[in-house]
Amino acid sequence: YDLEKETYAPVAEIPRIERWAVTGDYLIYRDQREENDEWVSSLFVHNMRDGTTKQVCPYVQEFGIVNGQLRYVTYSDCARLYQYDYEEGSSSLLGEFTLAFEDVNYNFTPDALVMTNHKRESGHELWVYTIGSDEVAVYSFPRKIQEMVAYDQYAYAVVYDTRTSGSDAVYNVENGIYRINLSDGSY
Repeated sequence: YDLEKETYAPVAEIPRIERWAVTGDYLIYRDQREENDEWVSSLFVHNMRDGTTKQVCPYVQEFGIVNGQLRYVTYSDCARLYQYDYEEGSSSLLGEFTLAFEDVNYNFTPDALVMTNHKRESGHELWVYTIGSDEVAVYSFPRKIQEMVAYDQYAYAVVYDTRTSGSDAVYNVENGIYRINLSDGSY
């Protein structure tokens, strides 16, 4: 949208978009397609200055923006965390680690990749991969993590259990919003 002229024009034509973000002159998005009876996603960067689009990764789990930089996670035999350089058009590996779970929710910080899982058996845990390390730290909580967001050196989690047959919270004095230090899991 042009504020001075009060007109608008399309930025890009994208057949199927699952998630997107904008940083600077770049529209970053994940598509979604079905392959072998599974939904998979590719990661793209669209340069709004020159109208070009580049595929960054053919199979991506998730992406995030950290201080204007694109980071993303792939998974095959292990999880890999990358950072993309817009000007060079290339990615650099920030680290890799083993994941023992599926259906991961990812949050990106300057120094870490923070993960949760909403399945009942692992819903009480927060997983933190610190860039440059070889493993994932696992921090447990007294109740299930319902929602989580990470920023700088902390994660903030809404923590409570629900009834087995619904989504209503079960009252407990340990319910609440937790501020978690990502370096040691204290809250």
